[in-house]
Amino acid sequence: MLSFAHLLLLCIVLNFQFFSAEVQADIVSIETFQNQTLNWTHCFAEMECATLNVPADYDHPRDEIWSLAIARYPWKSDGVRLGILFVNPGGPGIPGIPDLAGYPRFWDTLRKNYDIITFDPRGTGSSFPTVDCLSDDEKYAIRNQVSSPESEAQIKLARILGRLQADSCFKKYGKNLALFSTKNVARDIDILRSAMGEPQISYLGFSYGTYLGINYAELFPGRTHRIVLDSVMNPAINYQRIRHDQAIGFQKSIERFISDCPRHEDCPLPPGKVSGLQALGNLVARMDKSPYKSEDGRELSGSRTLGLIESSMYMPEEGWPLLRNILKSAFAGNYKPMLEKAFSPALMVNPADSPYLAVMCHDLQTTRDPEAPKTLAKQWRHQAPLTGAARAWSLQPCEYWPVKSQQRPHLVSLMGAGPIMIVAGQNDPATPLKWARALGRQVKNAVSLEWRGEGHIVYGRGGSCADLAIESFLTSSAPLTQSIKCP
Repeated sequence: MLSFAHLLLLCIVLNFQFFSAEVQADIVSIETFQNQTLNWTHCFAEMECATLNVPADYDHPRDEIWSLAIARYPWKSDGVRLGILFVNPGGPGIPGIPDLAGYPRFWDTLRKNYDIITFDPRGTGSSFPTVDCLSDDEKYAIRNQVSSPESEAQIKLARILGRLQADSCFKKYGKNLALFSTKNVARDIDILRSAMGEPQISYLGFSYGTYLGINYAELFPGRTHRIVLDSVMNPAINYQRIRHDQAIGFQKSIERFISDCPRHEDCPLPPGKVSGLQALGNLVARMDKSPYKSEDGRELSGSRTLGLIESSMYMPEEGWPLLRNILKSAFAGNYKPMLEKAFSPALMVNPADSPYLAVMCHDLQTTRDPEAPKTLAKQWRHQAPLTGAARAWSLQPCEYWPVKSQQRPHLVSLMGAGPIMIVAGQNDPATPLKWARALGRQVKNAVSLEWRGEGHIVYGRGGSCADLAIESFLTSSAPLTQSIKCP
């Protein structure tokens, strides 16, 4: 029996074959892209899918055509239709369609007023082309590095693998590697808006999706109706600062996990923050020195172990109980449960993710200094003993990245855009609260919502206070004008 994922992919592929071929020969200008007809077909449950053709290079739209897989949940017809609500789950490098398809009932409230729409951004999912630079063996080698190189041999390997990621991507895509940028994804959204015959869009973006939404509002301010930015990136800081602030955020989140642990009968950690951090650090160091290998050849490295610990901080309601359970087994000498989770979607931290690097290294990496990660690792380790050095070394591929955005990180105003809501969790490790507050000082036409909660992403996790405020902002004819806090 075909799985849901295979059925959805088959529908998208069939739709792509039906639609893109007839348009390919005729598209010669941006206007032709904007005026294309979308052929919506049923693909899963209440979801409809289609294919959107876009120029690979917006400066030279006649040169090459790329195709994006798009999907929607149509308006439910039991409320006043306000248009389309474009949603992006984050990333970068994450396709939007599987996320939208995985939670169909989640969108029922907003479907009373909107068509809910998304796509697999260029370079991802079922869109064409996709970014995939490395062989399986190369990905395996990158993921199985030590968590923080220290010896000369480890440092040399980290630099070799970092350069490998950059060189492999450039060898495969050449100058087109620069075309997977956030600004081009934002331009793709506007092509979709035009092809759907909509004068404006509303927008709900999560995590990196907030950066995408900010780019759209900068490029097309008059075409935005309502914008919600949930778990905000700050467009004024570069990738180095992003990784530094995340190192601090994850360190603090892990420390809160340690403090919370004794409240549960299954807590495997010794009492006290210092002892708890030492226990986790010793576990990572043990896997660095002698990785656990399963009978089928899979390897639990120090890098995977630390990545799994960090990943458990995104959604503590699920991640913290899971982490207590697998740590209990690991401390007893049974590493198999941890290995299984490290080879599952539970591992969200992935240093070999080419679609992610193709965006972040291009858009936000402002230095090109192969020596920087080694220097920063020493500094960040003092500020974040468990997470700092590894986050510094994660910069290594970007130091070699062969293409670079002409626009540096900068302050934004988003003047002329529709009403904007900036949403943040007070204990978010991945997009720290200070980023949202910094953006709020830049954007004068915004209201803020702060949730006094733990983990990453607010909508759907922050309880009725946060959810109702976000939904009201998106659907009310008179959106919120005052910032609010939710318990």
